[in-house]
Amino acid sequence: MGVLNAGDLDRRVSLSHALVAKNPANNERTTTFPSSYATVYAKRADLRGTKRLIAQQITAQQQTEYTIRFRTDVLESDQLADSDAGLTFEILQIAQLGRREGLCLLCRAVVP
Repeated sequence: MGVLNAGDLDRRVSLSHALVAKNPANNERTTTFPSSYATVYAKRADLRGTKRLIAQQITAQQQTEYTIRFRTDVLESDQLADSDAGLTFEILQIAQLGRREGLCLLCRAVVP
């Protein structure tokens, strides 16, 4: 029996690579995520959420774990977009499940 059950992968998420561009006028680096390179099925598990008061503003942070089938092209600099939740996440950590059966992606919600 494998680590992943197809019935658990009930969300459709998109993965996007980061594109870093440098502005020649002021040497500032900007990171964009132009388009997704893959749309895959995933299992979502919300881990925790926190609220903090930083510089007189309340900042909320949500950590979520997504489990997908094994892929070799997922990077920690990628973004994950969950259209069902209407949220975009940055990938913090990637862990391999089993013998190349799946990937566990620890993500943090991106605040617009």
